[in-house]
Amino acid sequence: MRRLTIAASLVGVLPRARRWAIDTVSDHASRARPLSDFAFGRLMALFPQSLLGLVRVVVIDQVPRPPFESWNFHGADDFAGFQASGITLGHTIFIKSGRGSDESLFFMSWCMSSNGNTSD
Repeated sequence: MRRLTIAASLVGVLPRARRWAIDTVSDHASRARPLSDFAFGRLMALFPQSLLGLVRVVVIDQVPRPPFESWNFHGADDFAGFQASGITLGHTIFIKSGRGSDESLFFMSWCMSSNGNTSD
């Protein structure tokens, strides 16, 4: 029953979540750098430079977190206090300051959340 309630709540949240993601990326666009600037050997070996140049990275003190509570998202309590080290929004990876050299975090944040798909 809980899954059905969360799923129903999610339907109402999706438009706001998309707007939040677009606005968050836009707000930080001036600080974003191409992923290719980070020169990670394994990522560079796996993906072409042209693709790595499309993905942007923002190193930030506090990784953005959707305001689930203010959206009345049923299940928001599951995320209360959650502090991520990275999140991918569209073609932009937000990485917590101090983790900018952690190639595995970049891989997880980008490849696992978006499947490396940049054809948004």
